[in-house]
Amino acid sequence: MSATAATHPNFFLVGAPRAGTTSLWQYLRDHPEIHMPSGLAGKEPSFFCDLTPPWATAYRTYEQYLTLFNRAGRCKVIGDASTNYLIAPESAGRIHERYPDSRIVVILRNPVQRAYSVYRFLCFWGLEAATTFEKALALEDERSADEHVDAAAHGRRGDAHPVGELLVGMRSLVEPGQDAELRGLELEHHGPGDASGFPRCQP
Repeated sequence: MSATAATHPNFFLVGAPRAGTTSLWQYLRDHPEIHMPSGLAGKEPSFFCDLTPPWATAYRTYEQYLTLFNRAGRCKVIGDASTNYLIAPESAGRIHERYPDSRIVVILRNPVQRAYSVYRFLCFWGLEAATTFEKALALEDERSADEHVDAAAHGRRGDAHPVGELLVGMRSLVEPGQDAELRGLELEHHGPGDASGFPRCQP
């Protein structure tokens, strides 16, 4: 592999969010022949989609994006791990146009478990107002009332709720009978200082 080619990614870890992508990214980074950019921007540069996290704004041009791989050296495998690619409809075409021979890695998870994990994650960061998972699900219809708002719009519009991407169409993703399981999950309460889990959302 030439020095020039080594500055370009040749595989993409595209998601799903809350399905183990961060763990896999870290495992891959430990391999001597694999280069994964470090830091938050390195984990989620999201260059090939319109969902731009705050930490990735410095890498929006192609030249800026490639600087993430400057330290790839002679690594044979160079990766971009951006979970937004899985939910942004424009990503697949953009990646294929630029890197048609690249490999794509996707981690999937039971959608019920993933929904609950995302809910707890949003609670932890103060991004979810619903105090229980059941209440968040009850808001599903209201949050997805505009059927023309797609996943990319959720990342651009300030009035769109971050849990919307997760809940839109949730019932169509689960097996028959799992809807009761989905609505029956409740956020576990952890006492102050308990680092083993997320704190309960505040009303």
